[in-house]
Amino acid sequence: MGPINPADHFTLVMHREIRAAGLAGNLCAIALELDGVPPRATVAARCRRFNERFPQATARLRQHGRRFHWEPRAGGEIPFHPIAWNADEPGARDAILAEVLNRQHPEHDIPPIELFLLEGDGRSVLVLRWFHPAFDAKGAELVLYHLFGDAPPADATAEPVLENLIARWSLWDKIKLGFKAKRMVEGLDRHVSTLPSAATHDTAGFRFNLLTLDRDDSSKVLANARRDVGLMGTTLYFIGCMMRALTTLGCAVEGDAFCVPYAMNLRRRRAVLPVFGNQVSFLFAQAPTDLLADRAALFRHLLDQSKHAVRDGLDRAMLPLLQAGSWLPLEKLGRIVRYNAQGRERSSFWFSFTGEMEPPLSAVEGCTVTGIGQFTPVTAPPSLGLLVSQTSGRLTLCFNFIPEHFDADWLDRLRAVLLTELLDAGVPA
Repeated sequence: MGPINPADHFTLVMHREIRAAGLAGNLCAIALELDGVPPRATVAARCRRFNERFPQATARLRQHGRRFHWEPRAGGEIPFHPIAWNADEPGARDAILAEVLNRQHPEHDIPPIELFLLEGDGRSVLVLRWFHPAFDAKGAELVLYHLFGDAPPADATAEPVLENLIARWSLWDKIKLGFKAKRMVEGLDRHVSTLPSAATHDTAGFRFNLLTLDRDDSSKVLANARRDVGLMGTTLYFIGCMMRALTTLGCAVEGDAFCVPYAMNLRRRRAVLPVFGNQVSFLFAQAPTDLLADRAALFRHLLDQSKHAVRDGLDRAMLPLLQAGSWLPLEKLGRIVRYNAQGRERSSFWFSFTGEMEPPLSAVEGCTVTGIGQFTPVTAPPSLGLLVSQTSGRLTLCFNFIPEHFDADWLDRLRAVLLTELLDAGVPA
């Protein structure tokens, strides 16, 4: 199946760091809440058909020298685990989900995909857990679409977007982009990042806190985003509101800026392929803390920063550096990417916004999708991530965190303050 691409390699760097902290590794998940329980046998059959079409689904990652390759497994199947929860026991569903999210695998036997069906009281949660080097969050949505949607026949070996993009660049193009990326990172490192937690001790597992908005509040939030940062800047709206919420609460490490990396999806809209491979590039949203008090100025700053990055090609400039870095030992690449020259963590918090599933998936075997959540392990620091997803117009905010580093009261206040920021009506023109 060949070597993994540069973006995949970076996720493997994160896998090593996450695993070293006592977590299962870079194993993310997407969970669909269903208003019924699909038949187990039907789900298992869907897994088999998917594996026949996409044999990568049962491959295993192997290291050859400094390079990593997916090696196919003959006769393998996608692991499928039906689990029942006691609907009469408060918190039983979330406890089982937390256990699923933190399940360990031997280092060299991590499946690219696992499927769990959590059943209870006529409802269920379908959980797709994936090994992040295999694909990104939009890739996970495509897996669900090909598993349970009305996917048309398509070539499972379609050429990946990211590899094609890099292949079109000459060596000189890559050198120029690499220097742009270097200057961008040097600019970021002039600031010290604010961090919500200073703790570094290991953890027994990450946890989550979900907040699903009704359609009315979701519409208000998205309308506010269009007002403050425009149709293409929704990601920046959530990031800016989170920066302000953390400023209101106060952070353990008070730097002179917030810095948040986020992914740019390179797939075309409603693309059904490629499924495998991280088809993303990277950008950073950074704002000095003295700007946070002025909401309008903050959003102008973040939007201008994003427009400048795209205009100058910075949204793709990291790719040649990651390609060159894929020949480095993982630990060295991790230090270069995550930490500045002074050894300080760059990222104030982890963030992802995926929007509505494209192509849409409104039902699984006759059971309507009523909600969606996304989950990712986080490292210390910053010990905190915010993942935002959307289904049928309703937004879900998923706070992923290391429980030993934050108390429940602080997280409850963060939820409340962030929601207030998101629903801010603004100043009439």
